[in-house]
Amino acid sequence: PLEETAPEPVVPITQAAVTETPLEALPDPAPSETAAATPPEPQPEATASAAPKLSEPQPEPQSQPQPQAQAQAQAQPQSQPQLVRQASIEAPAPVATSSGVPTLLRRPADIVRATVRAQAAAWNEGNLDAFMDVYARDDNLVYVSGDEVTRGWSAARKRYRDRYGGPAAMGRIDFEKLDAELVTEDVAIVTGRVRHAIGEEISKAVFSIVMKRDQGVWRIVHDHTAPAATASQ
Repeated sequence: PLEETAPEPVVPITQAAVTETPLEALPDPAPSETAAATPPEPQPEATASAAPKLSEPQPEPQSQPQPQAQAQAQAQPQSQPQLVRQASIEAPAPVATSSGVPTLLRRPADIVRATVRAQAAAWNEGNLDAFMDVYARDDNLVYVSGDEVTRGWSAARKRYRDRYGGPAAMGRIDFEKLDAELVTEDVAIVTGRVRHAIGEEISKAVFSIVMKRDQGVWRIVHDHTAPAATASQ
């Protein structure tokens, strides 16, 4: 019968079933429009220490050199050696004569006369070796004195040594009217007078010598001396 059938029990919805879900799991509610319109909190004002000090003058920035001026300053020291080199290249050349030979400080004739005077100075110092050094040191040397002819440098030196001995007997010689004439560029003829004093005895002579330039040095290759009348003082 229907009366004996028991109905299914109905579970009532109670407050306990609703509170089983924790509140922390529920999503936060959306912010309201009033919250968005809330003005931001005011920021704290900057303190006096953070503000720049207006009383202290700021250093003026130094002006940087312009690239063009800097390039000119760097190029100026380098231009000096170039000017020096240019001046040395453009130095005037020695003035040449009509024959194309550059002008020398001394003429060859002056050098020949100076060589003969240096020979006389060596004799007056009693230095026979320096006196003989002006003669050419070879067997072709010719020395003529009076009626005697001597050939070769060694023989001429022996003749001087045997006749005058040491420096005390050599006396003093002086050349007068000394003249030099170049025959070629390397050959010259020298003429003059010589005065020879030994103590109170004085003798005079005329001479003619031939000099030849060998490796830039002038040497006597021929000497002819003719004695003159002797005068005593």
